[in-house]
Amino acid sequence: DVKVKTEGEIDIGAPFVLTDHDGVTRDSKKDYGGKFMLIYFGFTYCPDICPTELTKMSEVMNRLEELGKSDYVTPIMITVDPYRDSVEQIRSYVKEFHPKLVGLTGSPAQIKQVAKDFKIYNFVPENAGEEDYLVDHSVFTFLMGPNGGYLDFFGPDKSEEMITDRVLERISDLEDERNPPSLSVRISRKLEHWKKRVSSMF
Repeated sequence: DVKVKTEGEIDIGAPFVLTDHDGVTRDSKKDYGGKFMLIYFGFTYCPDICPTELTKMSEVMNRLEELGKSDYVTPIMITVDPYRDSVEQIRSYVKEFHPKLVGLTGSPAQIKQVAKDFKIYNFVPENAGEEDYLVDHSVFTFLMGPNGGYLDFFGPDKSEEMITDRVLERISDLEDERNPPSLSVRISRKLEHWKKRVSSMF
């Protein structure tokens, strides 16, 4: 049987303090605690993959809004290019996607630590003082739980439908914890979730 991971069971991620696209210092525990976080690591000068993945995240948020579940989730982009991604640059970039998307930047040391905590590979070239360069980095979107612990990750091969289903499954689990349903309802939901997971594999 496939075992669903509980929050924080896998050692990925850690609390962080970074600056958002409005110049406000954000503490992940204080400011985003109690909600799920969808976290993508990218950079504003990325030519194609970052816009694609952030558009996908935006579609997930749109679907959650349609279902009345978007307040459970904070979508976040953390830059891997702190040299060019200033507060102003991040602000201009995130407004092109979902209105709830939070862009975060910080010092090179801060970004390096957060990337390390999330097991993200990123390489900024030695000529980082110049405007025209690309940053090589891992392409993952992480789903973190209300307590800040790791729950899941999604690569470029995962569709917005699959990501939405996974997020909704976790939201359902949280709602069940807060207001436990009957046993028959829990079993029925789990069966539906597993049917969707199995069908997504083929």
